[in-house]
Amino acid sequence: MTQFQLKGKKGQLKLTLKRLNCFVFIALLGCTEPTSPEFEFESGLIYVDAFISDLPGSSFVTIAESVFEFDFFRNEFIGNAVVVLRNAATGREIPLMEEGESYIPPSDFTVTPGEVWELHIELEDGRQYQSLPEAVSNPVPIDALEASYNPELVFDIEEDSFVPGHAITVTFDDPPEEDNFYFWRFRSFERLVICAVCENGVYREGQCLSFDQYRSRFGLNINESAADPQYTYTCASDCWQIRFNETIEIFSDEFSNGAAGNRLAVADVLLYTKNDILVELQQYALTAEGHRYFRILKDIVDNNGNFNAPPPAALLGNMFNPNDSNEFVLGRFTVALAASASIFIDRTNIPEAALEAIPINSESSDLFFGDGLQVVSTIPCEEGRFRTGTRPEGWISN
Repeated sequence: MTQFQLKGKKGQLKLTLKRLNCFVFIALLGCTEPTSPEFEFESGLIYVDAFISDLPGSSFVTIAESVFEFDFFRNEFIGNAVVVLRNAATGREIPLMEEGESYIPPSDFTVTPGEVWELHIELEDGRQYQSLPEAVSNPVPIDALEASYNPELVFDIEEDSFVPGHAITVTFDDPPEEDNFYFWRFRSFERLVICAVCENGVYREGQCLSFDQYRSRFGLNINESAADPQYTYTCASDCWQIRFNETIEIFSDEFSNGAAGNRLAVADVLLYTKNDILVELQQYALTAEGHRYFRILKDIVDNNGNFNAPPPAALLGNMFNPNDSNEFVLGRFTVALAASASIFIDRTNIPEAALEAIPINSESSDLFFGDGLQVVSTIPCEEGRFRTGTRPEGWISN
């Protein structure tokens, strides 16, 4: 769900948005400057969140449709779509594969400066959407990263308190001969101990099954009087959890063209676990139109204290329906090259409690009736966008 998060007096006032499971739906009035909305919320709005880069594992396309349910609007992921990247100059097409609630290009796909790409989407019901052509700009290299720990980094509404974490700052030299627009994202890698947590059920065949599902699937019974409400399953091999940024961080050199960017705060890495963490910061070069879109999106997130309140601006990107010029399409297709740098953070001696501390509670033999039933305690590391068994570059052994 969408989560808005306030930083209070001990940090900068900011709202954060967990991307795309739920969103403020906005009818669109223009594509340049923010304007006051004059509309009513409605179901059936299409939202496309698409970001394509040269950095492996950083590209994705998510397609959703607004639905009204239980007095709330939310995004519902649209699966089974045909999603294609098309090189506007050569006509080369790259099909994307559905993974989880995103569409992902092949692992070896990359983009280069000067290329122009388009996004084409066809839904299962025949509706079609596409983007305007998006050019690829050269990135600006990162000179240095620093991480500073703060036991009260941000205020978390769900926790109703300040929570700990590391603030990441970046230093770079801004080229003086051109206008530059920056956008920062990060992904972090934490070594996982627990690969699955099952509530009121057990892990079998790659998923958590409720006790009733287990009986139905295997024709075997479970001694529920001996069952615990939660079972955990440790990773059978090395495994890292991948997290992504939850804030929108942008910068324009309009008033500082050519000046060095010294220790700009661009990421908050919360203490979800106390395991060591590798943070890979990505510094993207946006087009002026891309920066304008993310600036409006940031204004919406930062200024909208309640996601059910009327949003302060219209949000129109570069997506459209080629067969219906009257349909507004929310979101944007962005293509950008990344300059990246990593920093390894040792969190061994941090005294504050982690936000996601989960005690290990393994299955026991008295959970099952009958003979020969196998207790499961470890499971494989499932490779994906949010998890990997491949040691990340820059990871320090411990």
